[in-house]
Amino acid sequence: MDQIKLITQLNSTSYVYHTKLKEMENKYPQLKKNDVRFTFFHKCIQVFDNILLLYIIRKYYLYDDDFYKKHKNGITIREGLEEQFKAEYGNDFNNWDNDEEEKKAYFYNLLANEIGSFTVFTFFHGIFVAFESTFRLMYPRIKNRELLNNISISNVLDELKLDLNLSDYSKFFDLLRKLRNSVHNNGVYTQHDDEIIWNGFEYKFIKNKPIDIENLWDKWFDIVNELITIMEIVFSKTKNVSTIPDPQITISKYL
Repeated sequence: MDQIKLITQLNSTSYVYHTKLKEMENKYPQLKKNDVRFTFFHKCIQVFDNILLLYIIRKYYLYDDDFYKKHKNGITIREGLEEQFKAEYGNDFNNWDNDEEEKKAYFYNLLANEIGSFTVFTFFHGIFVAFESTFRLMYPRIKNRELLNNISISNVLDELKLDLNLSDYSKFFDLLRKLRNSVHNNGVYTQHDDEIIWNGFEYKFIKNKPIDIENLWDKWFDIVNELITIMEIVFSKTKNVSTIPDPQITISKYL
């Protein structure tokens, strides 16, 4: 995805989540602001905004030599990359035709690529962690029994689907699980071959192969949009369930 389009999409998605959060807070005023159904949105917004900040830096500051010169006493990113390159390539670095502009482009492109590689999976991981923790924290109140420490998120979702009227999302939950497992293995899928068709796209998973998904950022945004719909259903089905506190969040943080 083009950087400007990605920055715009991150910004607009953050706004949509902010708006939906306020809508739910107004609709369910009996719930405290540290309720897990609210904090899900807060945690996702943190992911959107932090990734957005990284891409703003990448787009508008990363290639700006004057920026590094101005802050040379505090920012030594390029120097660190040069040392890394020297360690790997030795004299090849010094024999690089002494072309300073070529060296500069190499290091800035290397850093830009590292940001791209880091954020594309960090984004999904952050969203999934927010989603998983929300359902794990809801489980004891909805099922009226404690959640076993070793129970998988797949089992949590399987048990809650009927209670929350989410049976139609079985395929979507399976997709999330396979993507999460792959992200945890540096993008490599390690289970048996499988394919899932969701939202008009065929996701192919091949054992011991990196996940290869066309227009991956577009798919991430499709997923976060679907999560809004799921949380609306959750609110509707649990409207009579009193506040479920999020132990990670203090009420004062959001007041």
